[in-house]
Amino acid sequence: MNEYNMSPYHPKKDSRNNIDLRLWATAFKKISGVLLLLSFVLLLPITTWGSDNLEPIYHLLLSNNKILNSKRIFIIGSSTVHAGWFRSGDFNDPYGDNRVLEGWGEQLDKYMKDPVKLYNRARSGSDSVAYRTPNDTRPGFIDRHWANTEALINATADGNGGFLLIQFGANDSHLQYDNGPPRVSVEDFQNELRAYIDDARRLGLTPVLISPPGARSHGENTRLYAPLIKPIAVEKNALFINLYEKAKTKWLDYDQDANGDLPEADKLFSYVQRHSGINNTHYGRIGAKIVAGWVKELACEDDYSDRSQAVQDIAAELCNQFVQGNLVHNITMREDAEDGDTDDWETYGTTAGSSVINLYDTDKRSNVIVLQGNDGLNNGFRYSNDNLWEEENEHVLSWQMQYSEDFTFFVAVHTEDGYKTFEYQPTNTQGQITASGRYNFGLGADANDGSWHTFTRDLQADLTLLDPGKHIIRIHRIAVRGSGRIDNIRTMRSIGTISRDIAPTVAVIGDAEITVDPDSVYNDAGVTVVDDNDADIADRLETIGSVNTATEGTYTILYKVHDSVGNGGYAQRVVHVGDIIVHEDAEDGDTEGWAAYAGAGNASNVVSHGGRALSFSGPNGTGDAYAYNIQQVTEGFVVSWAMNFAQEFKFMVRVTTENNGPVYITYVPEDIDQGYLEEGGIQYAYFALGANANDGTWRDFTRDIAADLHSARPDFTITAITGFRVRGTGMIDDISTRTRAGKETFFYNGHSYKIVKTARSWQDASTAAHNDGGYLANIGSIAENHEIYSRLYRYITQGEYGDTDTTSANGGGASYVWIGGNDLDSEGTWRWENNNISFWSGGVAGNGVGGLYSNWGRDANENPHEPDDANNQDAAGIALTRWPISSGSLGQASQWNDLIADTELYSIIEHD
Repeated sequence: MNEYNMSPYHPKKDSRNNIDLRLWATAFKKISGVLLLLSFVLLLPITTWGSDNLEPIYHLLLSNNKILNSKRIFIIGSSTVHAGWFRSGDFNDPYGDNRVLEGWGEQLDKYMKDPVKLYNRARSGSDSVAYRTPNDTRPGFIDRHWANTEALINATADGNGGFLLIQFGANDSHLQYDNGPPRVSVEDFQNELRAYIDDARRLGLTPVLISPPGARSHGENTRLYAPLIKPIAVEKNALFINLYEKAKTKWLDYDQDANGDLPEADKLFSYVQRHSGINNTHYGRIGAKIVAGWVKELACEDDYSDRSQAVQDIAAELCNQFVQGNLVHNITMREDAEDGDTDDWETYGTTAGSSVINLYDTDKRSNVIVLQGNDGLNNGFRYSNDNLWEEENEHVLSWQMQYSEDFTFFVAVHTEDGYKTFEYQPTNTQGQITASGRYNFGLGADANDGSWHTFTRDLQADLTLLDPGKHIIRIHRIAVRGSGRIDNIRTMRSIGTISRDIAPTVAVIGDAEITVDPDSVYNDAGVTVVDDNDADIADRLETIGSVNTATEGTYTILYKVHDSVGNGGYAQRVVHVGDIIVHEDAEDGDTEGWAAYAGAGNASNVVSHGGRALSFSGPNGTGDAYAYNIQQVTEGFVVSWAMNFAQEFKFMVRVTTENNGPVYITYVPEDIDQGYLEEGGIQYAYFALGANANDGTWRDFTRDIAADLHSARPDFTITAITGFRVRGTGMIDDISTRTRAGKETFFYNGHSYKIVKTARSWQDASTAAHNDGGYLANIGSIAENHEIYSRLYRYITQGEYGDTDTTSANGGGASYVWIGGNDLDSEGTWRWENNNISFWSGGVAGNGVGGLYSNWGRDANENPHEPDDANNQDAAGIALTRWPISSGSLGQASQWNDLIADTELYSIIEHD
């Protein structure tokens, strides 16, 4: 089947392909074809695979390689950096593809080697002081303030640092009132810049101050505070990019004449606002790209010789984040999915069940285009906007894709000899012409390994390699066969004189998936890196992730490297800490083993969660049910899984018990455990994962099944896990089981914990915790409470229950362990001892404070009974058994009870 509908263009019918063009093309072919062929022959030894002197292999140990290349870039500022809220279409648009008002930060990614690492957090209308306050209610700007930006910086931390670009001053000097003072005083403005620099360094980022560009009118309406910025940069030894001075000289190219008319250059730069004439402060999309190009140019080419060596090094490292070469103003983003739609995409081939959707990718942290179908390479998807692909002389194509199955990526180009088609596949093919006349190249055998890859192809170089003498006039369009994800399709002008069309190869040394013992010493075997041209490619290696053998689980180490023109090579190693059995990771691409047993739902295998996942959908909510049986797991009984649900669900683990039959351990998106229930002759034990467990994002859960069942039915003993059940519509991935040994110390969520088997009063236990460098545990969530209870259950044997060191006569004869909650200072005001923060006010009928977590004792019907202050009980313990021990009518294992502080019990210490 023809991948491209060639209409409306055809070499003989295209009006641009006139007699002059044909004569020029013929002459050019005769004269330059020989020269190109000769230059290709001369360059061939440099660019051919297999050259020993140009393909060194580096055996790299992670501990010795800290030289990183691709870093995160965050930007804060005002509307000259981000003006996207104007995307309403309410503009007069006489100049074509320039309808959108944008800031330069929205176009900076066009110049970056790894555009996914750009986070434009600027907020229109803000100044250096206002940006610290979440006071904007406009859609898309509600979360754009410093606190959320700091949270994003922490959430995306990968150990490689990055940059914080700071541009304020555009609004700071605006007058609050007519002839009144500026919005921000000079002193406050400069102090805020100092504070942002300090904040950046505290967060592991390198600060860069940037002055705002002045308005394009050249009177007094410029940036009054712009000259105040460099002195702060010098004082704080920070890099300063003088965008104000650059713009002041360049605005002359975009000035109005005496009649107020725009020159032709400004028609590409600005826009005409419907009701207020020429806007001299903001830019259209092309203008924003020009200013972004100035930022890249100043980072790479400005003279910093008067600054310290550290500042010069910062400028060089910032420059290294951008695609190098003569690319200013000559990179065009064709599709970045950030508009939220799928305009100009269409399906072809086998279209039944095919779809194109635009969604936010949580791993990539951006919108992407998802191409879905049920028939492999028979499903085709075209990006078919003719106008988008019929402009500019950009013959280098770059795109990002995440595929876990076979694919073919097609590019149609217009040459003086007609239309030609390139096809790129996940193979190691160096280049061949197929029987159908297509130009076929491999992107590497790992191109469909489920990871995001960036590919950059010099199409003219590819054409010359296989068909010397032909020349590309323009790229026409692209198409894809196969299901996966696509993002950041961009074109640019040729880079240098040597074709750089082969991505680096990164390969792990040893096995790509290994298992190590808990608490062992993990030494990574490293990787090999091969590139077709860059001899120093090893210095560009970036590693993301680490292995903590103190915490059982699965860890992924990602190895990334980019060559000097942005081609990316990737590899990963999966490390299991502990004896882990993976029951379902969906990477086989099917749904084998899953069966619907209730309702009318359907199970499918889809691309998601950084690879593949199981998707369940049906019309009946939790009435649609699916079963997955496994070979019996007879030890350990710790289950981990990932899920993404936006509605009610039940995730069930089917277990057999000794003498009590099967039980379904059931997890639901609620805040309170329901415990043991019998429904229709079937035994269940219900546990809460938190009310936000179905918020529509991927979440990871680990539950100690044995501990959970013991908390609900201490008289039941698990003998085996036999399968899993899912009810509801959503996605599941990475179901595994593993063992969990009882240990004195353990790690959870960045904190370490120690179980102390020395019986002490609450106050003595608190003192001992502080002497140990920690504090009695502060429990802040359902998940943390379960983790702590599970560890206590594993380490404190049931034979110790009932000992004087674990029991409390004033707690119903049950066994407890001291935690940090207490109301010693003020009756009914319960606080955590490490930070004095109140989390509960009152007694049994009291209330939680500020939404903070608590887990006071309740009976089987969820009626609260604690804290009751019986006999002056002022300290909290987490229960190992129900209480009273005979009935559990007041509380259950894992819940909290207030106890007399002088009672001597074991304790648990938490360390930050």
